[in-house]
Amino acid sequence: MISAHGGGFLPSYAPRSDYACEVSPINCTVQIEDAADRILKKLYYDALVFTPEALRHIVAQVGASQLMLAPITRFRGRSIRSTRSSKPRP
Repeated sequence: MISAHGGGFLPSYAPRSDYACEVSPINCTVQIEDAADRILKKLYYDALVFTPEALRHIVAQVGASQLMLAPITRFRGRSIRSTRSSKPRP
């Protein structure tokens, strides 16, 4: 499974999810096979993020081997370059 745009909040909140289930297991009604941080290290992440710091954070959380460059070339039927145009959309 690939998580777009650096996985959004997922890499940052895995430790929080693990901690919440540890301190209050009664509120974790779904049994999972592993801790959230270990599960997230099995996913792949699109490296399309906005800052070098965000990229460093993802690498620190899940490892560089889980990053990939996704070929995002279309948006609403147009190329990404054309969406930056000042022309109004139809």
